[in-house]
Amino acid sequence: MKNDMIYRQAAIDLFPNDALEWDTKGGYIAPHLARRMIEDLPSAQPDRKLIDDYMWKINYMWKIKQNISPHTAAEEVFAIKYYLVQIYEQIYGKGEKPKWMT
Repeated sequence: MKNDMIYRQAAIDLFPNDALEWDTKGGYIAPHLARRMIEDLPSAQPDRKLIDDYMWKINYMWKIKQNISPHTAAEEVFAIKYYLVQIYEQIYGKGEKPKWMT
C-alpha cells in the first residue's frame, strides 16, 4: 500500500506568511489562505498527553465545585469551556466549531 502521508508542518512551511496572492484567473488561491487552511486542519495524531492534561483539569474542577463561592463557579465554567475547546481543536482542528463553543 502506498504511503502518501505528508508532514503538516512541512506543508505549512511551503507557504510563507507574507506571500502575495497568485493569479486568480488561473483558479489559484492566495498562498497565505492555503497556509491558513492547512494550519486549521486537525493533526493526524492529536496530542494525547495534552488532551489527558485538559481532561484531568476539568475533572479536578468538577470534583471541587462543592467547596467554592458563586464567583469562582463562574470562572470555573469559563475555564472548563476553554479546556473543552482546546480538546475539540486537538481532535477536529481549528475550523468551524459547534455553536456553544463560539
